[in-house]
Amino acid sequence: ENLEELKEKKGVRDQRRETHRRWFGHRWRTNFQLHNITH
Repeated sequence: ENLEELKEKKGVRDQRRETHRRWFGHRWRTNFQLHNITH
């Protein structure tokens, strides 16, 4: 039971990390494009 709980928590943590990575990557690309347009 505890093992399943730990797996679930790890899954949630991995999912959160993946979401953050995707969001950050999107922001970085957007900022990069804006930077290229203005300069």
